[in-house]
Amino acid sequence: MPENAVLSVMESDGFTRKIVTHCLGTFGMKVEQEAGSCWRLDERLVCLQFA
Repeated sequence: MPENAVLSVMESDGFTRKIVTHCLGTFGMKVEQEAGSCWRLDERLVCLQFA
């Protein structure tokens, strides 16, 4: 997921940038690409959180 797009949408929904980046860091890993920073969620961590 492109970092800027995720931050933009989540901030428009009322979440702070600090909370969004914390959640991304907790449940995913940052991947640098030519187009910019992206996040890849770890399905296992997400499922364990909501199980």
